Amino acid sequence: AYTWPYGLEPIAGIQPIKYMLDIMKRKSKMQMRYKPFRFKRLSIYDNHNYTSNISNDYRNLINYNLKPVPSPIVLSGFNPKIVKHFKNYFKPLGFNIQVGGASTMNRGRVSNTLNPGDAVGIQIITGDVNAVSIGTVTHKVGNKVLLFGHPMLNRGSVDYPMTRAYVHWVFASRKLSWKLASGTNVVGSVVQDRNPGVYGIIGRKAKKMIPINVSIKDSDGSKTYNYKIVRDPLVFPKFFSLLIGNSLFEKSNKVLSGTFKSVYEIKFRDNSTRKVYTVTLKDFVIGTQTVQIIKRIMALVKPIQFLMYNWYSRIDILSVKAKIDVDNNFRVATIEKLRLLKNEAKPGDIIPLLVKLRPFRGDPVYKIIKVKVPLNFNEGVLTIFVASAKIESLAHQRFFKGYYSPTSIK
Repeated sequence: AYTWPYGLEPIAGIQPIKYMLDIMKRKSKMQMRYKPFRFKRLSIYDNHNYTSNISNDYRNLINYNLKPVPSPIVLSGFNPKIVKHFKNYFKPLGFNIQVGGASTMNRGRVSNTLNPGDAVGIQIITGDVNAVSIGTVTHKVGNKVLLFGHPMLNRGSVDYPMTRAYVHWVFASRKLSWKLASGTNVVGSVVQDRNPGVYGIIGRKAKKMIPINVSIKDSDGSKTYNYKIVRDPLVFPKFFSLLIGNSLFEKSNKVLSGTFKSVYEIKFRDNSTRKVYTVTLKDFVIGTQTVQIIKRIMALVKPIQFLMYNWYSRIDILSVKAKIDVDNNFRVATIEKLRLLKNEAKPGDIIPLLVKLRPFRGDPVYKIIKVKVPLNFNEGVLTIFVASAKIESLAHQRFFKGYYSPTSIK
């Protein structure tokens, strides 16, 4: 459960079983224990990280010589290059990301139970890829099992699928030995994630995972990837980013560069009114390096975090669909000239603008852009603001602050 890195002797710290047995006495009802976000201007261009302060206890522990064994999250089916980019992204959660082998569902006779000493997994992602936190069964009472001897995320009451696991090999290391393992069949669910350990129930069904559908279209055609992620507002956004990045890498099989047009549809239910809503997020990204694209992918998760940690009502995300069009060319242009084709207008009129654009490595293009005068506009001088999408977005946030300060879940 605990270890000293770089030790010459194989010494380990053991979690006293009496502390782990206390976990079984707790009520198993998943709820958000942590302080929600405070609303700030919602911008995908700022550098603020909208991550709740949930792992301080764990991070403080690892500053000492004696530290809990980090929970290995074994990724199966992921592109190694995308894992490399995201590895440090998960460190604040206390996860040790590892690339594992394929699922071993057909290895010998499949068992539907767990016993002390068995390898066990906590499933986070399933579908075209898998992500499982691997550990060991410590104690069993009837259909109740105690796992790990240390926390996974220290989340308290949770509801994650619990699987059996198969250890392919143990890699010895002076820094920290680790196992090459993978999850197998689901045998129950985990209901408590506490400091002394994890508590699961064999035969219990976990809450349905969130279905994720990612469709990537490029010059070679289109391909759709299907995943499922556990319902946890801490885990979901980070792993959702990982899945988007992995889908792009798997489809292109090259360094990410060019133009990326994305549309995200998030379907969720307001638990207080039982109404179902769909939120659509759109973005247009141009980049020449994989790191740039990955950063923008992670930035698009902020609105989802904003929604999951809203101040007004508990919600259930029912599904997420992502459509991304990839163009190897850089679809960008410079505004060279601009001319008004109409100098006077009244409320409700259309003002045409003649714009000369210079595309990247292309010939000039002339376009007419139509702007409608607001119906509530009073007499006077009307100013038309012309800028890039990024500058326009920042200006909109500055002049219309109320638009970015929600007052209800609707």
